[in-house]
Amino acid sequence: MTVRDPIIPRVLRFFKARPPGDTAILIPGAIAAGLVLWLSVRSAQSLLSGLLHALPEWIALTLNAGVEESFRFAFALLLMAMVLRTGVRPKLVLYGVVASWALASAENLSYLAAFPSADVYWRLGYSLPIHVNAAALYAVALAPSPNAARAATALRGGVAFLVGWGWHAAFNVVAGIHPFAALPALGSALNLGALIILVVLIESTFVIQGALHGRRQA
Repeated sequence: MTVRDPIIPRVLRFFKARPPGDTAILIPGAIAAGLVLWLSVRSAQSLLSGLLHALPEWIALTLNAGVEESFRFAFALLLMAMVLRTGVRPKLVLYGVVASWALASAENLSYLAAFPSADVYWRLGYSLPIHVNAAALYAVALAPSPNAARAATALRGGVAFLVGWGWHAAFNVVAGIHPFAALPALGSALNLGALIILVVLIESTFVIQGALHGRRQA
C-alpha cells in the first residue's frame, strides 16, 4: 500500500468491481458487520447502564432501544454515503438488512445462553423482525431519488428513525414491564405483517424505480 493508493479506495474499488450476483463476499461481510454492531451496541449499553439504572424502567428500556437504533441508523447512513459518494453499487444498502439480521440473531442467542427457555423461539417472531424491519425501513427512507431534495431525504430518514425507535421501544416496554399471554402471538403477527409491507416497499423502491439497476420509472 502506498500513499497514492490508500486502503479505503482500494476496498471500494474491489466491491464496485464485483459482479452483481456476487453474494459470496457481500453476505459474509454484512454478517460480520452485524456482529460488530451487536458488540458495539452491547458496549454502549454497558457504559450507559449506571445512568439507566437510576431512571424509571420504561425510560431505561426506551433509551436502550434508542441506542440500538442509533447504531443501526448510522450503519444505514454509512452504506448510503458509500453509494452516493464513491459509486459503489446501490445494492449495497440492502445488506444493512442482512447485518441487522445478524445483530438480532446474536442478541437472541445471547438471551438463550443467559436464560435457557423455549420462550426464545417466540422471540424469533416478535423480536427478530423488529431489527430486520427497522433496517429495511431505513434503507427505503434513505434511498436516493432523482426528484427528491436532500432536505426531503433527511426528513424521511429522521421520520424513519423515530418510527423504528418508537416501534422497538414499545415492544421493549410492553415485554419488559407489562407482558401478557397473547404478546408473543400478537407481536409476531404485527411484525411479520410489517415485514411483508416493507418487502413490497423495497421491491418498489429498489427494483421498479431502478435504484439497484440504474433504471428510472417511466
